[in-house]
Amino acid sequence: INYIFGDNAGNVVFTSSGQGAVLFDGKKFILYGMKQGFPDRVIRYFVDSKQRKWVGTATSGAWVFAGDSVLQFNTDNGLNHNSVNAIAEDPFGNIWLATFGGVSKFDGKKLTQIGMADGLSTIVNDIIIDSADSLIWFASVKGLTKLPFSEINSTSPGLTTYSPQNGYEIVRGFGVTGKAKLDSAGIWMEGVGRGTVP
Repeated sequence: INYIFGDNAGNVVFTSSGQGAVLFDGKKFILYGMKQGFPDRVIRYFVDSKQRKWVGTATSGAWVFAGDSVLQFNTDNGLNHNSVNAIAEDPFGNIWLATFGGVSKFDGKKLTQIGMADGLSTIVNDIIIDSADSLIWFASVKGLTKLPFSEINSTSPGLTTYSPQNGYEIVRGFGVTGKAKLDSAGIWMEGVGRGTVP
């Protein structure tokens, strides 16, 4: 099991690298794999504010299920890498996809990328939407990077990275599978010995 997600209907979804996704509705387990139209190497599952189901995969990009329609984002149509590690939605309805090539933002019409040319690490493992401080945080192998909401649509986004390279010794890279979590104490980083980043 790679990831566990609880949706608004009270279901719990488990994802895995070889089985697809399994939904538990409180009574029974339902498998969504290749026979049901789901990709088999599922890393993340996310339901957005429009009730679209997003599936991030290890090798075939992101899949979006909305009613009877299915849309796939991959490197052939603008995604910056086919391995999708995390999916999040900001307060403006943009969907953010963390990949092995940086991040891609879907605004409902098109994909745009933030990557190495913008100062972001190539491998981004997790995304945190911090509405209280109007920030998006990207956890990567480089460290922890923040993007102000005011820079979301900028062609040259103002990113700030916290890492040992710029004086934040406690913030180490997240490795390939490292995750981060935001709570009232700050940002907790998996794999880091102690502390939070303000």
